[in-house]
This record gives sequence, C-alpha cells and structure tokens, in this order.
Amino acid sequence: MQRVGLYGFTEGELEREKSNLLRSEESAYKQRDQVPSQDFVDQYVDHFLSGRPSPSIETEWALYQEILPQISLQEFDDVVDLWNRSEDRALLVVRPEETEGISDEELTAATLSQLEQVDTLVVEPYVDTLGDLPLMSVIPEPGSIVAEEQIESIDARRWTLSNGVTVIAKQTDFRDDEVEFRAFSPGGHSLATDEDHVSATYAAQLVGGSGVGPHDTVTLEKLLAGKRVSVSPFIGELFEGFSGNASPEDMETMFQLIALYATAPRLDPTFFASYEARLHSVAEFRAAEPDAILWDAVNTIRRQSHFRARPLTVGLLEELYMERAEAVYGERFANLGDATFVFVGAFEWDDLRTLTSTYLASLPNTGGSEEWRDLEIDPPPQTEDHVVHGGIEPRSNTVLLFTGDMEWKRQEALELRVLSEMLGIRLRERVREQLGGTYSISVVARDSSLPDDEYRVYIIFGSDPSRTEELFGEVMAEVEWLRSGGEQEYLDKAKELLRTERAKELRENEFWLNEIRYVVQRSESFEEITGFDTLLDELTLEDVAAAAQLYMTDEHYVRVVLLPEE
Repeated sequence: MQRVGLYGFTEGELEREKSNLLRSEESAYKQRDQVPSQDFVDQYVDHFLSGRPSPSIETEWALYQEILPQISLQEFDDVVDLWNRSEDRALLVVRPEETEGISDEELTAATLSQLEQVDTLVVEPYVDTLGDLPLMSVIPEPGSIVAEEQIESIDARRWTLSNGVTVIAKQTDFRDDEVEFRAFSPGGHSLATDEDHVSATYAAQLVGGSGVGPHDTVTLEKLLAGKRVSVSPFIGELFEGFSGNASPEDMETMFQLIALYATAPRLDPTFFASYEARLHSVAEFRAAEPDAILWDAVNTIRRQSHFRARPLTVGLLEELYMERAEAVYGERFANLGDATFVFVGAFEWDDLRTLTSTYLASLPNTGGSEEWRDLEIDPPPQTEDHVVHGGIEPRSNTVLLFTGDMEWKRQEALELRVLSEMLGIRLRERVREQLGGTYSISVVARDSSLPDDEYRVYIIFGSDPSRTEELFGEVMAEVEWLRSGGEQEYLDKAKELLRTERAKELRENEFWLNEIRYVVQRSESFEEITGFDTLLDELTLEDVAAAAQLYMTDEHYVRVVLLPEE
C-alpha cells in the first residue's frame, strides 16, 4: 500500500488488468446462448434484492469495449488516497485461544504500532519489466500419433502417441469458449515412503504455486494476462497428473504449461515458507473448530487410524520438507509414457492433433509402466459409536456412516444412489418436517472401485443435544422402512431426480471428462457410460430393498456425535 501510495500503479499493470477483464467478458459474450438458467435466476434475485443493474450480456460486452479503453492511471490516485486513510482502518486479530508468550493486549499494541509506522516505510518504485519474454523459449521436437481409433459409443477418438501416451478426445458444442482436460498416470503418493508421505501430499500444490520453468509466479501471471487458461499438477493417492481448461484460442498456451510442469517444474523457497505458514495457521485453528473436530473423528475412525490417513495437525507438518517434496514431484512425473490425457470441448481436430504431436508426444518416457499400491486403508469391520466435544454453541451434529466392502458394478453403484435419494426424501419428511428435529438432514452415497471395492452411505443432521438419541432412533426406523421394501412413490421420485440430473450432465464437458476417466481407470467398456437409462428403468423396489439390507445393517455402522464442550 505504501508503494502504491507513493508511486501509483504502472501502465503495464493497468493494461494487464484491462486485458483480463475484457477477455473474461468476451468469453461470457461468446457463450451467451449457453448460460445455465440458474445464472439468470441468481442475477435477477440480486437485482430485485439489491437494486444492482441487470443488463444483458450484449449490453455488458458493448460497455466493456467502450469504457475500459478510457480508464487511465490518473483516475486511481483518488482511490489510492481513500485506501490509505488511517481513520478508516479496522484491526481484527484472530488467534488460538491458548497461545503462550505474548498476551492479546501486547499483540494488539504491537500490530497497531506496525500499522502506524507504515507511512514511514522507505520503498522503491515497482519495476514492471517483461519485454518479449516467451512462455516456452524452446519448442520440443515433435513426436507423432502412431495409432488412431474411433470410439463409436461416445463419439470420441483415441490416439496412441510415439512415446506411449494415450489421448482420448471428445469434441462438443456445449460451451463455445471451453476446452477441459484431465491427465493421469498410475502411481500417486501411494508409491512414496511413509517418511515422504506428507511431503508427497503437498508436493503438487507447492510446485503449482511456485511458477513454472524459468518464470516465478509474478512473471507467469504477467505472461498469462489476457488469456483464458489454467493448468494445475496434482499427486493423488493412486494417480498423478494434470487438470485444466482453456479457451480454444489459448490451447497452445495450455499445452505449453503441461509440458513445462512435466519437464521444468520449480519449487520456490519463498512460496514454500508462505504455504507452510498458512498450513500451520489452518492446523492451529482446526484443533478448536467444531466441524473439523467432528470430521477428523469420522475419517480417522472409518480409516482405522491408518498412518497415511492422519488429519492435518501442527505435529503432522513437522514431516513436510521442501527438498523431499521437490524430489517426490520429480520422481512422479519422470515417466509419463503410461499417462492418459482426456480432452473434451470446443476444439478443432487439426489444432488438437498438431498440439498433441508437439507437446504431448515429446513428454518423457523412461520405459515401462507403474502401478499404484493398495495401502489397505479399510473401513472398520465392527460398529463404532463415539462422542466428541467442540465449541460452546448448544447444538449437536451427528454423522451416521454405513461403510464396508462391496462387489463394485454400475448396477450396485446405481442402487446406492437411488436408495440414498429415497431415504433422503423420507428423512426430510419425517425428521425435519413432521418432527421439527433439524433444519437440515442429508443422505450422501459414495462408492469406489479403486484401490478396492467399497461403499459409504452418510446420514448427516444437526439437532438440539437433548434430541440426539431420539432422532437417531427415527433415522434407524426409516432405514428399516427402506430395508423392508420402501414405497413405489419414493422410488419414482428418486428416478425422476436422477433422470433430470443425467439429462443436464450430458450437456456438460466436465461430466464427459470424468466419465471417460473413470472408464479408463476401471478398465471398463465405454458403452457403460451410455447404459445409465436402461439400468435406471430396470431398477425395482426389490433391488433397492436388497441393497439396503446388504449395505445398511444395524450391526455395522459408524456413528460420531459432536456435542458442546462440557
């Protein structure tokens, strides 16, 4: 603030911000016929509640083009003066309740003293230099596409590249200014040692926040000004890879970022120190945050206190090392010959082919392929019933979890979704509306086939602490209703909800991106994606009841209740 107050912003900063705003509005204008109805609803509600103008996107685009070029640096001088007025400053210091050393009064006084001395700081003008610096100075030697296949069932294409990389692409017209992608290679931090686990968990975030190649974060932000593009590396438990999106006209920038994050990552010590400090702050506050206390207990119990499933604490962060994070990242991305890239969106095939050959077919392949490791993080075999305490508000939160092994098939996964919808409707009617026991009660079903076949059905509700046991009994009574057969009207409602949801999903790039990814990771046929309607139509009350009897038993569940501090 002192630097801006003394010297103002630079012309380059202003032009980059103008470019970003104009590009964002242009994207909205290009996709003006593909705006979700909910966006209009939100805009109109905001207009009627706040009086904020609600112009059409055509009008907004015209205004941006007309007004943005007229904004000059001189107009910011008065704004900066307003920002720096001492009489408008408010100081809020938040800290853990039990902190040794400095008292609240001493901390407040010290912070106020620092604020009062801001005007005496000696700072140099910001030097805004960039020149003609390219994002990628050396374009890699292209590889080639060595095999091609048409995937008729989902109208997509599969390419095999000269370095072993697989590309699956589906062209869509859902969003005219959007191409999404996801890349994954088996391994993830399951292959890291226990000693490196924490460093491996945060390695991708640390690299992703440090810039890339020769560019630090500030320079990278400047280079990407006016572009609609995002690429992020990730290292999950079973896979490492990249995710992101771009406007069709910025696809080459997206591909260059992929190549740089794969072959020229960087980990900035300054960013590491900042990120580690933020994690420490989060860990300190989580220890006293009621919802964190509740969910840490739930996840610890359902994972049987596995070493690799420890919640975030200050103690855990003692195992985070910059050098090991950097080393693990390098190991995970050293061989991408077994990677699969999935692209969905409004790309042109010739453009995708050229960019794939140049930037993906040249990615490193050290030979062979890896497999992720099953860490055997399994649910408990018996009932677990626990109470935890946190906060002073007179309320309780209950998480009831049915979890265990299953034999994963799409039919079984669909049965879980349907039974969760039916039970959710029934519980809202009974527990919330008839009994007035809670403001909100939800049922969420999850299934997984990797690393092994497991299911989870969560029932989550808040209530007055005195009614916790009463409402738990009501919930279990409704579970028994479902096991005993349920009612056809609830099945019909659940089916209709899922049909409506699927119709919407079929027009979303992200849906296809994820479905293609799941099929590849599970080694399924792509025809499975299109079989949803048939499975749903054939589902009967008897199927749902049998699933409830199998997955939701009185003898096997996890319950954790959060109560106020005693």
